[in-house]
Amino acid sequence: MKETFEKRLRDYGEVAKDIMKKEDKVDDELRAVYNWHIQKGSESSNTSKRSQVDIFNLQRRKQEIINELKKNISRLDGGNNEKNQETAREIFLNKEGSLQDNNGEVISLGELITDGEWDIDYSLNSETVPRQIRKRYLIERAKIKLQNLLDDQIAINERDSENVDIMKRDAYKRSYEDKHLGVEKAGLLAEKMVRNLLKKIIIDLGADFELEKADLYQDVNQKIDFIIKRKSRGRGVRIEESMENLGIQFTINTREDIKRHKEKQIERSKKELLPEDHIKDIVLVSVPINDINNKYNEWKMDKRPGGPDKLWSIADKKRIFEEITKGFLTQEEIFEYLEKIDE
Repeated sequence: MKETFEKRLRDYGEVAKDIMKKEDKVDDELRAVYNWHIQKGSESSNTSKRSQVDIFNLQRRKQEIINELKKNISRLDGGNNEKNQETAREIFLNKEGSLQDNNGEVISLGELITDGEWDIDYSLNSETVPRQIRKRYLIERAKIKLQNLLDDQIAINERDSENVDIMKRDAYKRSYEDKHLGVEKAGLLAEKMVRNLLKKIIIDLGADFELEKADLYQDVNQKIDFIIKRKSRGRGVRIEESMENLGIQFTINTREDIKRHKEKQIERSKKELLPEDHIKDIVLVSVPINDINNKYNEWKMDKRPGGPDKLWSIADKKRIFEEITKGFLTQEEIFEYLEKIDE
C-alpha cells in the first residue's frame, strides 16, 4: 500500500470515529472537516469525490468491525459466548482435548483460524474452548474482514486515479469486478489454497516464520501474492525482521514464456522497492498443480473444515511446501517440517 494512501486512510479513520461518536448530531464543524478531507483526498490522488466518499465509507465500516471486535473480546472477559450468526458451526473441546465441530469432526487450530477465508463461520463454546483460542479466532476473523475492505479501498482509489497507468487501472477495475461478481479463477484459487496450507503448517506445526497475504497494491504493482516473514534463526536469536521478508509471486503455470514474462515483471518491481516496503527480495515460485477447480468444486459440496487444500494428497502438500520454502529455510528445516506433514 502506498504510504500516502495509508496516511489518508488514517485521517479518514479519525474523522469516522468522531462522526460515529456523535451519531445523528454531526455539527457543521465536523461536516466541514469531513468535506475538507474528501476534497483533499480527491485532489492528491487525482480521483473523483465519489470515489473518496466510497473509500471513506469503507474506512468507517472498518472502524465498526474494530469496535465490534473490542466488544466481543470484552464479552470473553465476562465469560459470555461471542454470538455468531445462526448458521455458524459450533466448536467444542472434546474429552481428548481436541477441537471438534457439532458434526463430530475434529478440527485443528490452523483450520479454525484459516477457514474464515473460505467463508466458514464458527461459534466457539465458552464452557470448553479456552479463552485464548476464542480470542485469537475473533481477532483473525476480524483481520480477514479488514483485509477485504482494504483491498476494495485500494481498488477504488487506483482504478479511478489519473495518476495511475491505464493498464494498471484496468487491472484494478477487473480485480474489483471479479471479486464482487464471485469469479473463481484457478490461479487465484490455487494461490489461496497454497497460502492457507502454509498458514496451517505454521500454526499447527509451530514453524518459526509467518505468512502474510499481500494487499491488492502489492499484488498489482509489486507482483507479490504473499509475504514470508522469518522471525528467528538458529538458537532463537532474533534478527531484523525487514531483512528476512520475502515476497512470493506464485503461479501454477509452468510455460517457459509465461515464466520469463513474470520474471521480467518481478525484476522491474524489485528495482522499485523502497525501504518502507520492508521486502528483502521477490521470487517467482512455479508449481504445477492439477485439478484446482475440481478440488474446489468437490470441497464446495459439503464445505468440510480445512478448506479445499485439505483434499490434496500428502505428497502434493509436501511438494508445495518444499518449493515455496526452498531458499528461505535450510534444507534441514525443510526436511523437519516435511516429516511432520500428514493428513
